[in-house]
Amino acid sequence: MGLMACRYCGQIIDLDFSADSESDAIEYATLKCECDEAQKYQTRISYFERAKKAIEEEFTEDYLKALLLATVQHVYDGKIYGITLKVDGENTVKISQDSKGNIFVTKLFSTGSKIQL
Repeated sequence: MGLMACRYCGQIIDLDFSADSESDAIEYATLKCECDEAQKYQTRISYFERAKKAIEEEFTEDYLKALLLATVQHVYDGKIYGITLKVDGENTVKISQDSKGNIFVTKLFSTGSKIQL
């Protein structure tokens, strides 16, 4: 129990629990605040929780899940527009964003064959 300020606007939020650390208390206050920046942060956190769940359901390899989630974060932040990863000899994963800002993770399977001439 206690009080803590939003990390963006400084609004004081009443904590309805005993936080383990000051950073936990600040995080809680920010997630409860209604200022514009806190709401953007809340949307971002919610988006990445959904993205993480979807990626974990679709992929099994830990290294790939971490790489895909990090890539989704960079696309979300506008640092990159998309990426195509060849994961093994037969599968490719493409991460892209449409004009509306929706991010897609597409798993492509190669069923064709390649002949060297």
